Amino acid sequence: MAGFLPLAFATPWLLGALLLLPAIWWLLRLTPPRPQEVDFPPTRLLLDIDKHEETHQRSPWWLTLLRLTLAALLILALAGPIWRPAKEVATGDGTMWMLMDNGWTSARDWTTQVETAERLLSLAEAAGQPVLLAATADGPGQPLTPTDATTALERLRALEPRAWAAKRSELTTALRKSAATVRPGAVVWLSDGTQSAEGTSFQTDLANIAAGSPVTVYSGTETPFALKAISNDADALTVSVLRHPDNDRNALTVRALDLRGLVLGQTDVIFDAGSHLTEARFEMPSELRNDIARVEVAGENAAGAVQLVDDSWRRRSVGLLSGQSGDLAQPLLSPLYYLQRALGPFSDI
Repeated sequence: MAGFLPLAFATPWLLGALLLLPAIWWLLRLTPPRPQEVDFPPTRLLLDIDKHEETHQRSPWWLTLLRLTLAALLILALAGPIWRPAKEVATGDGTMWMLMDNGWTSARDWTTQVETAERLLSLAEAAGQPVLLAATADGPGQPLTPTDATTALERLRALEPRAWAAKRSELTTALRKSAATVRPGAVVWLSDGTQSAEGTSFQTDLANIAAGSPVTVYSGTETPFALKAISNDADALTVSVLRHPDNDRNALTVRALDLRGLVLGQTDVIFDAGSHLTEARFEMPSELRNDIARVEVAGENAAGAVQLVDDSWRRRSVGLLSGQSGDLAQPLLSPLYYLQRALGPFSDI
């Protein structure tokens, strides 16, 4: 996009109407037509009436400026402004390959990715260019044959983020087979922002498959946080929180909910500088912790930011009875000692 503003227009030719603003300004400054004079006998009586309202011969300058501003804004609106439009993409002469990351890490900015893909597919539809649309999380089992851009748009609107990670390495083999049949004229990859070693390798593979055709990568989306490794010990329920190295946010809120969706507790988590792993703790009575069915990062719309808690994580109360008084004198010889050690991590003795 040329220029210094991240703004484009769907119908830029309508901006030529801005040249009519001087003519509109001249029309607004015209004096209304002079009223026709008609002799009326009681006119003398009317001269003695106080004048409460006067009509200006010309519009005030601020009113003229306001009208011109409204006219300019109307012209800009009709031109179809687009904020941060997709940059010009080298689409080549053949089939355009569009690859979208739809793993769980793409859920946070999925709407932004879809809007970008729709604009690119609209350009291909206007040019009559065939499109091969592939989702990286759907693996090699999806159809990898070129279609018209209209069909690709319909399939794009049916796509949604998956609950698992992208399978880029599995998709590479299937793309090589498809390229042997129909060579891509250009490749566009809408990345979810996880620029890991796998992502770099995938981009290299795309360049090799394209065999000289341009490869464009769209990135910049924010990767959501993730939860793992829940532990319900005697003092608190803890869960590990991870963030991507490219994520600059260092503070978030983790909530614990019951089966009805009611919040049983929440805790604020802060990452240390340079750290990508921290821990969220819910210190509450074990009876209340047993009602927790879901732990989630507040505000995150991603499968990896949610952990479900079932009965296997609940702590149960266990009572141990022994009729032998020697158990207190020599605990290592008592069967209760080993039962306590075995049940302690999972139950309240």
